This record gives sequence, C-alpha cells and structure tokens, in this order.
Amino acid sequence: MWTIVAGPMHGPAEETATLFGHVGGRFQKAIDRVGAIEHDIHLAGQRLRLEFAGDALVDHILPALSHRLVDPQANDGEADLTISIWDGASTTIGAPTMPWTLDRFSSRREVTGANSSDYCVAYDLYCGILSIVSRRERRAYWWISDSRKLPAYEDAAPLREILQAWFTWRGGILIHAAALGTDAGSVVLVGRGGVGKTTTALACVSANLRLLGEDYCLMTGFEEGATPRVHSLFSSAKLTDHSLGMLRHLNPFVVNAGRRQ
Repeated sequence: MWTIVAGPMHGPAEETATLFGHVGGRFQKAIDRVGAIEHDIHLAGQRLRLEFAGDALVDHILPALSHRLVDPQANDGEADLTISIWDGASTTIGAPTMPWTLDRFSSRREVTGANSSDYCVAYDLYCGILSIVSRRERRAYWWISDSRKLPAYEDAAPLREILQAWFTWRGGILIHAAALGTDAGSVVLVGRGGVGKTTTALACVSANLRLLGEDYCLMTGFEEGATPRVHSLFSSAKLTDHSLGMLRHLNPFVVNAGRRQ
C-alpha cells in the first residue's frame, strides 16, 4: 500500500526530488530480489529503456509498445530515458511514504504543486499507480501495488504520464485523438470521449489507411520551420460492444473481451 501522511510541507521541488530518490532505492531492492529484464523502444528519435523488476508486468506493458521495440541484439546503446517498472506483490517491495496530504491529489492523477521544471509525478488514487520522472536524471519510475489490479485501459495505453512529461520537455504533445495516414501524410481525428473517434478510425483501416492511434498519439515538429509529425504510441484499440458489432471483421483480433475496466 501507498501511505499518505500529514506533516510539515516543504518546497515542491525538494519534496518530489526526495521522493524520487526514495523510489529509486525501492526499485533497486526489487531488482536485487527478483532480477531485471530490459527492453528498449524507439519513439520520435528517443531511445527509451524499459527496465522491469521481474516478469510480472512484462506482458502488461510490452504488447501495446511492441511495434516500437528495438532489436534485442541492439539493446546495448545508451538510453535517452530509462523507465524502471515494478509491482509490490511479486517483489514484496512497496512504495515509500508520500510527502503530501490527501487533499493534494486529484482524480486526474495530479498532485497539486508537486511538479517542477525537472520533476513530474502522478498518482492514481483508484488503482494505486505511481509515475515519477526526472528530466535531469533521465530516469522514471512506475509502480503498482499488484499487477492483478491493473485495469485493461492501462494494458492498452501504458506509461502515459511518463511519456507525456518526457516528450513535453522535448517540445512534443501527447494528444487525446485518433490518427490515420498513408506515406503521403496523416490526419488527426479529435473530439470528446464517446463521439466515435475509435470506430471511425478502425473503419478507415479497411480502406487501406494505416492506424497510428485510436486514443492517444504523440505530435512533434512544432518548432519554427519544422513539419508537424504524428507518432504512433500504442498498437492497441479499445472498442465497445456496440462498435465491435459494426466492425465484426475485427472479432478475431480481440484479446480481452472479458475485461470491462
């Protein structure tokens, strides 16, 4: 469990930097106990190293990022960012005590006043997911108490807060949108949740358009004179029963029909 305590408040950078160090210590204990598994992905010119403590979360995190995996034979290159991932149940290593009171947390995973120009932290009160990343250290940590508590939408779009912070620092934007394209270019479909972005995007795949994303995409190229680009983040799509009924040809590709979260 993640412990929340009351106590004297310090500056946000100091609080988050201290927490970052404590989380790093816990992760080291986790890999000392169960070993480390590494996989590299390449995204928007950045090499990201996913460092797992044990294998409990590998099959949850990697499938949606499989199209971004680097050849294992080329895993010896330097990473731009290392993301260390573990769960408490399989490693018996929990997260440290948080330095913030409960009123600082929001339903959008934000911690009021905790972020700075070098640190970004997020915590999900519903399923207990911690994400914390440091730009200077080029390292991030992702933790959940038990992999069995991971909702299906996290399997479909893992590590979002970490990716958002890292690429925002590098001039990119993580957008809530669907995107399709050909070699000639791409189109982005925007709109509030439930208006049909995913259904429309997956219907277009049948017309020989390539799907870049149905829920989240990464956009870069906002510098003066640059060409905006859309990058595929996750090789997954989430459909309601109603939408799947209109796209029955996709039934053979459904992998978790029993999970409703």
